[in-house]
Amino acid sequence: MISAFAENKLEGKRLLDIGCGLGVLSAQARSLGLKPTGIDIFVEYGNNCNVMATELMKHYDIPENESKEILRFMDITENAESLFNQFDFCTSIGMLEHISGKKTRDVVVQNIFKSL
Repeated sequence: MISAFAENKLEGKRLLDIGCGLGVLSAQARSLGLKPTGIDIFVEYGNNCNVMATELMKHYDIPENESKEILRFMDITENAESLFNQFDFCTSIGMLEHISGKKTRDVVVQNIFKSL
């Protein structure tokens, strides 16, 4: 992957970052020329989480209006149709093990594949 960045093969590619938390990976991807969308289930953190994520984006020189486009706080175990057929690739680091129940995990994996 590093060599792909070095050769600019990922410039402008759309990345879905599932379980993005505050958006560290999404912010780094944006700074390298990708078009990331980070999603996370932790909507209950609400405004506090959004404020921290916005501050993180500022650290990477990403304007506030653009950071709101990059990060979405949503549940991929439910209606994810807005993500379908929108991305070139996705990451999901340390997320699936937090999804309880095989049926729900199956839905998540199906939604991941449908996003590509």
